Amino acid sequence: MADIVKISQEETSDLAKLAERFHAALALPISGMRLAMQELVGADLTDNLNVNAPEWLVDGTNFDSDVWSCYFGLTNNKPVVKIVSFDIYLANGSCLLDPENSNVLKWIKLFLSVQIHPQFNGGARRGAKYEQIVFIRALKFVDWLLLNDSAHFDIGNLGFSMVSINDITSFLVESISTPIEESLYSYPKRLERWLRFRIGTVSSADIARITEQFPEMLTLPMKSDRALGLTDQELVKARVHIHLEGLYDYCPEGRRYNPRPFIQQEYRNTLHGVYMMPRVLPDLSIGQADTREFPGVPIKQNPTSGLTLQSIRNFLRVVGKVAVVEGFYNVHGVSPTGVGRLNAKKLFELALQKSTGRIVTLPYAAMVHALGESFEYIYSYKDIVFDAVLKILHDANSLNNRVTNVDLDLLVGRDPRYEGARNAQIEAWFKPRDRFADGMFYADLRSRKYLYCSYMVLMGAFLIVIGSLVSRRQSELIDLDATECLDPPDNPYLEQNKNKSYCLLYLGRKTGSRTQHVTMSLGITLPLAKILWDFMQFRRSCERFGFVNSSSSLLMVPDARGLGMLPMTAHFYNAAIDYACDYFESYTAIVDDRVCRYYIRQHQLRRFSVLLLYHTGGGGLDLIRHVLGHADVEHVYNYLTESMPGATLELAKAEAITDYLYDGDETISGLEWLKTRILKTHSSQDFVFRTIEEVRRGYAPLVVRGLKRTHIPLCDVLDLERCLSEILTLVKSRIIDLTPDYFEYIAEGGNVEQRFNFVIKILGES
Repeated sequence: MADIVKISQEETSDLAKLAERFHAALALPISGMRLAMQELVGADLTDNLNVNAPEWLVDGTNFDSDVWSCYFGLTNNKPVVKIVSFDIYLANGSCLLDPENSNVLKWIKLFLSVQIHPQFNGGARRGAKYEQIVFIRALKFVDWLLLNDSAHFDIGNLGFSMVSINDITSFLVESISTPIEESLYSYPKRLERWLRFRIGTVSSADIARITEQFPEMLTLPMKSDRALGLTDQELVKARVHIHLEGLYDYCPEGRRYNPRPFIQQEYRNTLHGVYMMPRVLPDLSIGQADTREFPGVPIKQNPTSGLTLQSIRNFLRVVGKVAVVEGFYNVHGVSPTGVGRLNAKKLFELALQKSTGRIVTLPYAAMVHALGESFEYIYSYKDIVFDAVLKILHDANSLNNRVTNVDLDLLVGRDPRYEGARNAQIEAWFKPRDRFADGMFYADLRSRKYLYCSYMVLMGAFLIVIGSLVSRRQSELIDLDATECLDPPDNPYLEQNKNKSYCLLYLGRKTGSRTQHVTMSLGITLPLAKILWDFMQFRRSCERFGFVNSSSSLLMVPDARGLGMLPMTAHFYNAAIDYACDYFESYTAIVDDRVCRYYIRQHQLRRFSVLLLYHTGGGGLDLIRHVLGHADVEHVYNYLTESMPGATLELAKAEAITDYLYDGDETISGLEWLKTRILKTHSSQDFVFRTIEEVRRGYAPLVVRGLKRTHIPLCDVLDLERCLSEILTLVKSRIIDLTPDYFEYIAEGGNVEQRFNFVIKILGES
């Protein structure tokens, strides 16, 4: 067994050395690992390992309590808490609190405790929100064990002895993708099964009665947009069943299914899953934006993994604590064997191989068409639409909430104050989207008949323009500040400001903490600054007249009743772009023998703009990383190359390798082997970066004057084109590959930055 070196009390303060020794201990056999762990801690520190009464357990709870009340501290003066109940049942029918399960329960509690125990986290407590996030990750790992109890582990009889390193690898690769409610908890699949079982009680009379009262129940989303595998008939039954059970909640977008009773029943034997809040499924939602003119071109080729290298690293740190439980507390549970050898980068590569589903990149022509139409609509109708919407809001509120859509239709259609709107063919206020069955709505939409719809088209056009030009995340645009999103905050229409450089200010979603983000800036053009200023002015007018409060963000949509403005949500965001795509008649494609329309999404706009920037030579990986707001350069590289056709990527790699050869670049690992191989094949001594014609022009005068002799036909000179052809053959044959090798280094100021070198990998000889 490897020698165990005891470290002194002074050495424990050096966290880097301690971490290095800790990982070395993980690589030892279990018996040696336990001794090594104890030696690392030292006899004088063992008292600090006590977990019986951690300070973060409050309200009279302690380690042995059946329910934990966890308090991690304050964030923005708000308590950060978590409740955990261990009163759950295992697959064999026994309760986790039963005496026969005491060892399993103790292991789970220790595993959760060591995640935030100071002794195993640098000697000090961390921030409240950070501790809560780490603690919940540990709960999710335990939930994964519990959810697989019946099928794989038989925890009630065998404890955690059946959990292998392959199972843990599967968890890290397949069960932590975003959204985790789907990858780990299988929420849509379980809900689908649950609904199928219950809709058998729905009668034909129930369906006829409820759908006659609420005909919007029959307006179903396109199958490509659904999350559940229910047929149309089953989906209508499911909606009627939910209505009969009183599980629809009213919201500004319409009615949403309340899944809380289902979750409490289905996930009652989990520690965290019972509290989850899954995304709203379009299948069961009933509202204004449930319909589009055509099915949508799928925005994903297949369900994407939603997995990042950082998320694997985060969960790997959590799972790594299984070694602490066994090494320090001598409690056997999930075996730590092999956990120390798991590598986040290799796991991420494995996940990428398993998941080919990526966001579909918009065709160039479709994007240019949408962008051009959006600019034209904004310039043509923004002033008319803004003015008319402000009038409607004022008139509707002056009627003391007794207003109806008919009243508003009459105002727009007849009141002299709306003459400007009528000149733009706007004749009425609103037509509910659950009345599309008459077949005239989309013709009316494109003739700008309804003011509400015209506003939604305007908002969709703005989102297409700003979304494609600034490449921000959807959430970052939704949260734009109403008064401070433009820097400098000066009117760009004024002559004295036309030469100013304007920036968009936004809160970077992947900066700071989950509750506090860093304000970032991105340069924008003067035309975009003017459009942004117009939306800011409209927002100021809404606040001045009392239609919104001062804390509202920049982007808003009208209440269909005309009584005010509603805050922008992801639902409204996508609905507005859908309105714009149908108005502009964005490009279509044949998918599975059906005509489908490109209903654009923000991630596609973001991807398109950075790909255009990169492939037109506008920026390297570091610039693209800054524009995207990604810290992980490996993520950016995958982002740029994943949408390239295989042949295009192979040619790009071959061209890059050829350039490296002729430039004599000595920083590329593997280049010397390739150079030797090609020179040997052609009996040459070196590479010359010249074409055949350049060689002929350079040597011909010398040969004619007798100053130079040559017996080598010019056709035998290893020119650039022939070299590229040979390298391309090697790449296509998978004999070599050009890949980035990533590494981290500590920059000035102590910041850890990620960089990469290109490496020519030798995969095999033909």
